[in-house]
Amino acid sequence: DREASSRIDSATISPQQPKMVFRNVLVVFVCIELYDSKEELQEAAEEFASLSNLIGKRPIVLCPNVHLSIDRAPEKQAAWLVAELEKMLIAKGYDVNRLSFGYHKQYGMECNGNVGSVVGRRFYGSEEKQFLRLLTRLGVCPPESLPKDMPSWATTLTERRLKVLGSRRESYNVGRRMLQDQLDATGHGELWTCMLFEGERQPMDDYLSALYQIIEDYHDVRVHRAMNLSVPGFSNAARFLFRKYPEAIESGRLRIYNSQVSDIEFLLSHT
Repeated sequence: DREASSRIDSATISPQQPKMVFRNVLVVFVCIELYDSKEELQEAAEEFASLSNLIGKRPIVLCPNVHLSIDRAPEKQAAWLVAELEKMLIAKGYDVNRLSFGYHKQYGMECNGNVGSVVGRRFYGSEEKQFLRLLTRLGVCPPESLPKDMPSWATTLTERRLKVLGSRRESYNVGRRMLQDQLDATGHGELWTCMLFEGERQPMDDYLSALYQIIEDYHDVRVHRAMNLSVPGFSNAARFLFRKYPEAIESGRLRIYNSQVSDIEFLLSHT
């Protein structure tokens, strides 16, 4: 540990740890997000069993790292849940070393082999939590909201079609159908559809075609926000769409990022 953070609740900062050396371990950088609970921890603990089958069971080093997410949880919640994850893993027979919470750290790592297949895992819990996380990120719900606080139209959407999808192509196919289905069937004017996508070029083209058709057929639809239009060739097509239909874009609400993350979030509403 180098120094304690001056930007978090000092009551959550754990005792300082000296320099330690670990060999042949699984290093896990952990970030607790808003709405995370024991449900997400259980999913994470189960994932370690799958990793053990892949790389062999070995000691685990848990390293809190708040910079992994923009949806980070309050420090008190995060520190408690990291400690609970440690307890779950120990109960499953793992040797666990939990690093300190609330410090800027200096460390070095050496890796044998290719780690690409075991980098990056997210655990969303229930479908309602996943939808609420998206609504919070889009600014529809305040950060302190709980699933029970979602507006009535959001409940309608989760009951009709929302689910965690197993593949990117499946996500696009469902999203494309949702555009037309919700415009025709929900009867709720506040929000027509709210989806997060990530995936290949062809489903992107299909989705964009569906969006073109909706803007043509429903002149009072407004695209409030689009994010991370970074799939090759898609961002230019999307910009052309927005230039062609400027009346469909709410001024100041559209954001386009040229990032390496190929996600899109669309929020369509009836005005």
